Amino acid sequence: ELGIPFVQGELYRPEDYADFLPVGCSVIHCYSLSPAAYATKEEYDRQNVYATKVLLDVCKRKKINKFIYISSLSVIGPRAHERQEMTEETPPNPDNDYGRSKLAAECLVEAFYQQMHIPVSILRLSTLYGPFAHKNSVTFKLFKIAKKPFQFVVNGGNQPYELNYIKNIVPGILLAYDKVTAFKVYNIGDTQKKTYREVITAIARSISSPVKIISLPVFF
Repeated sequence: ELGIPFVQGELYRPEDYADFLPVGCSVIHCYSLSPAAYATKEEYDRQNVYATKVLLDVCKRKKINKFIYISSLSVIGPRAHERQEMTEETPPNPDNDYGRSKLAAECLVEAFYQQMHIPVSILRLSTLYGPFAHKNSVTFKLFKIAKKPFQFVVNGGNQPYELNYIKNIVPGILLAYDKVTAFKVYNIGDTQKKTYREVITAIARSISSPVKIISLPVFF
């Protein structure tokens, strides 16, 4: 429908796709094993870190001219009780294997820039929703949570929780692609800020689920 050829394969197997990557092209690396997959550390490292390293090695051989890496705000880690905004300067502190794997991949991407000196950008996204969401997506799991009779939240569920509609995020990715000239990290999010409680409540309302939210205290 879009006139885009698809090549099916595994990112950590360069023989699946390297021959299809033109010399001197640009690459937008969107793939990631989702945090909602609840995979092992080894699988996150294989899919998110090792696969990125393999792709970057292919990009070196192909002498690409620009690289965009789609990362995640999970590399910064949770800020449930700190009441502070997350910026590009916030020190990374992931608290799970998914976030740690994305941070490790970011380090590989930055090292790639230091070696190749071509425009490289890392785009950190929050939770995405929209058409074609798969069963391992966070959004899919949120709908399953909202169907349950009870939902436990921390400290009232008042921590910021950002959902990004995919059709709003794509223009941000393309803008970063057009504007990047060196190495740059961007946090990309929605202008409408919500709390986790508001998100769960809105989802529950949309599916007519009488979910009861129970607040738990923050333990230090």
